[in-house]
Amino acid sequence: MDSDGNNIIRLTDDSAMDSNPQWSPTGGQIAFVSYRDGNAELYVMNSNGR
Repeated sequence: MDSDGNNIIRLTDDSAMDSNPQWSPTGGQIAFVSYRDGNAELYVMNSNGR
């Protein structure tokens, strides 16, 4: 997503609800909460989606 909120790109490909994304201090990763197994769990992924 651009800094103005345009050009949103989904980085995950599961059908679960993903929420509360937070950038890492260096900007290289994003932490988020996902309900993939029916419970809220914390996930971390590279900010480029790979």
